[in-house]
Amino acid sequence: MRETLIKAFEYQKSGDFDNAEALYKELLKNDYNSEEVVKLLASLYNSQKKYSDTIGLINEYIAKNYCGYEIYFLLGVAYKNIFEFRKAQKAYERAIELNDKFENGYYNLANLCLFLNEPQNAIGYFKKCIELSPDDIEARYFLSLAYFRLKDYENGLVHFENRLCRKTAIET
Repeated sequence: MRETLIKAFEYQKSGDFDNAEALYKELLKNDYNSEEVVKLLASLYNSQKKYSDTIGLINEYIAKNYCGYEIYFLLGVAYKNIFEFRKAQKAYERAIELNDKFENGYYNLANLCLFLNEPQNAIGYFKKCIELSPDDIEARYFLSLAYFRLKDYENGLVHFENRLCRKTAIET
């Protein structure tokens, strides 16, 4: 079974998505390390923009199993890409509830809140993202935008300038 998983992953890396998908499905049928296979298959679907397939696969798996944060993150990505923003928000929230050190979860959730015109929520998530990854200049930039949306120009400028200083430091 492990060899099949490795072969499926090699197919995926080489761009042979049909064979990779077939092997992942075979592994799931045999219940081999299901969560890992679900993550790999969902990632494959997302990379091919088969978001409905990701959602179906993960929701079916979630209904029967306890899942880790990465499964919910992949679900959030799929929902976001089919414009189901509230469902994406719930999936991202669940991901960071399961792993409060998951910087990418905070980042995606913060950007989603910013998109949904919830800058106050976005600020909290961006701050947590920056706490976990202080050199994340993109999070600092979007944090400044959230402050600007609230017309808090003082904090917005502080974070924007901080982003510029860090960007310059990273480039040198």
